Amino acid sequence: EALFRADRKREERERKAREEPKSPPTEPEPFVEPPDVPEIMEAKIVDERIVYLQRCKELAIPPKPSIVTRRRGSIYSMNHYGAGDKAVQALASGLKLISGIKVLNLRDNRVGEQGSAEMMEAFRDNCEVHTIELSKNQ
Repeated sequence: EALFRADRKREERERKAREEPKSPPTEPEPFVEPPDVPEIMEAKIVDERIVYLQRCKELAIPPKPSIVTRRRGSIYSMNHYGAGDKAVQALASGLKLISGIKVLNLRDNRVGEQGSAEMMEAFRDNCEVHTIELSKNQ
């Protein structure tokens, strides 16, 4: 009897899936060039995403949207991402504008001396950060 009920539920789900109209796939948003830093400061628009994009442009690296969305509450976790020094430098520029980060996990990201130095500089005056995980890097 339990198998019969499970089969009926499965058939019902399959029937509903066939009847529901399928939405067309959405296209990704096109990349928009961020304004230059002086324009940002002049307009008093200070947003970590814009600063990150501007820094990517300065470092001549493609921005990665997933880097900006890694924060969950007071934890920013980007472990095993393989980002490298330049991406971490760009990230540091944006993260220094965010308050409330207590834990920063950048484990296994090919971060070298330059990237870790810039990250430490970004959080030098931030007393909220109490843990920065940089193990398994260069």
